[in-house]
Amino acid sequence: MSPVTYISLKTQMARKAGEDALIVNVHEKGEKRGVSIYFGSREIELLKKKGFDLRKVQKFFIEVRNNKLQFVPISSLYEEPMDIDALFEITSRLDALLSLERGAQEELAEAFLSIIVESGVKLSEAEKAAFLRLMRGAWVSDVLKKVLNACARADTRATLLAINRALTNSVP
Repeated sequence: MSPVTYISLKTQMARKAGEDALIVNVHEKGEKRGVSIYFGSREIELLKKKGFDLRKVQKFFIEVRNNKLQFVPISSLYEEPMDIDALFEITSRLDALLSLERGAQEELAEAFLSIIVESGVKLSEAEKAAFLRLMRGAWVSDVLKKVLNACARADTRATLLAINRALTNSVP
């Protein structure tokens, strides 16, 4: 085991915002005892300034993404607010997206695919099929709805940005 491991300790909102990771020390406690993770006083103070007090939070949900551990406080798993305005804005542009030219559709499909790949979100079989159909040029409303839902779940801001870019570039 490496003596230093990069981890990111984040709330759900900070995780989506893509904040930087912290450096901590990891020490093996021995067989049957597990591993201890030690935060330096600088890291503890930095987290405290960001509104995250390690002394109060004791239990975490741990995700492994891109060879990094993400520690998400279990209490924050239920705090994530639903951004209804952004979801409404994404779905309200469905007709405009369906009417894009072929080249703009291909670029947007690639942007949607990169959002999913970068976020590491797991797709259902129906969502995977929708992405495959979209990449093959099947720009119909049911396919696009599934793709938009998956992208919004992965990263709402990036999805809105990709949609805005595609729509503004297609206006003559």
